[in-house]
Amino acid sequence: MRNIYQFRVLLIGLLFLTGSVCFSQEKKSSEYNFYRGNLLYEKGNYDEAILEYKKLDKKGLESGNFYYNIGNCYFKNGELGKAILNYAKAKRIIPGDKDLLANYEYAKSNIETLITEPKRLWIIKEAGNFFKQFTIDGITMFLFVFYLILLITIGGCIISRISTVKKLIIISIPAILFLGNFIFLSKSIDKIDKEAIVMEKKIEAKFEPFEEAAAHFTLYEGMKVEILSINGNWYKIKRIDDKMGWIKKYQLSII
Repeated sequence: MRNIYQFRVLLIGLLFLTGSVCFSQEKKSSEYNFYRGNLLYEKGNYDEAILEYKKLDKKGLESGNFYYNIGNCYFKNGELGKAILNYAKAKRIIPGDKDLLANYEYAKSNIETLITEPKRLWIIKEAGNFFKQFTIDGITMFLFVFYLILLITIGGCIISRISTVKKLIIISIPAILFLGNFIFLSKSIDKIDKEAIVMEKKIEAKFEPFEEAAAHFTLYEGMKVEILSINGNWYKIKRIDDKMGWIKKYQLSII
């Protein structure tokens, strides 16, 4: 029995050691791919750099720097849609990176036709601009903080002797902050796997999901749209100016 126990311990140890070695080798391999991709980019070998970065993509790597670098490669290669797609992916991970934001905005300025967003209330626009600087994890942390502040405020108002009207006014401030944060977080989560980038130079969005349907409006490479629903091989999408239409699935890449 003792020998069997020792054998099991030895076997578990070997499996753990093998797993550690494989993980270490995989990590070194990924670091090499990333370093080599960066080196090829600096030399202007963008096609080769993209191939090197794609090896990381196949390994399931999700890194803001990785998406940013491969976005730069695609932009240098004149592949605007793929560049903006990868910048948008990087922006979800490192939303406050100034170099990324500058390249992202510059890439979007190269879209053939720029669409103007509908006017929003000033306070909604400013709140949106503020929260866009943070990841979903960061926005969730803000929600937790506002929730604690709201609870403390309510508790303080309960034990205080001020008038009910004043209590309601005091409580309303953290309540509004909490609610606004909650709404923005919900929308941010809802947009995951629903935002996409146009990959073709020019697309005619249809009124209905079939080839013979009349064209409704035009989309250009690099434009971001929101996927509303799916019908077979068609996506119903909404442009940033709130126009809605149908396009083929292969014409988009989901962020």
